[in-house]
Amino acid sequence: MEKSLFEEARKNLAEFKDRVAAEFGDDEEFARLQEIKKAYENELNSFANYQRQSLATYLQELEKKKEEESAGKTEAQKQEIERKYEELAQSKATEINQSIQQKNRELQDKLDQELAKAEERLRQVIETVGAEKGLNLVLVKSAIYYGGNDLTDDVIKKAIETGKK
Repeated sequence: MEKSLFEEARKNLAEFKDRVAAEFGDDEEFARLQEIKKAYENELNSFANYQRQSLATYLQELEKKKEEESAGKTEAQKQEIERKYEELAQSKATEINQSIQQKNRELQDKLDQELAKAEERLRQVIETVGAEKGLNLVLVKSAIYYGGNDLTDDVIKKAIETGKK
């Protein structure tokens, strides 16, 4: 179960990378967002490793308690004790998985906020370039089959200029 959480987190981060790459190419903003993504990925991995270690320690302690409690008991009592400790172990594992999922959501929200800031900056640059060219409408290149003016180079130049100010 934990493995799928990490696979999901890595998938989310990969999708984030793809979204950023599609929007920003290889400029400084992309590099900054990549650094943020990497830091959040490291934070999630550290948190999850700590949680896994915590679970392993808890399970070892639980096993010792179960063995002590089971000593000298009948088979029926041992089965009841086994069920009790299985429930405790499952409950702790669920709690830890939920905390990892929560941490993943928090970090994903932070990444989304950073991406939104970058997208807003890009939108402002596109708006400025469009206004300078006297355009009322600027569309994404992939939405145009034929014709139009490609502003990509102008937007990149303007983004670099405004980023240096």
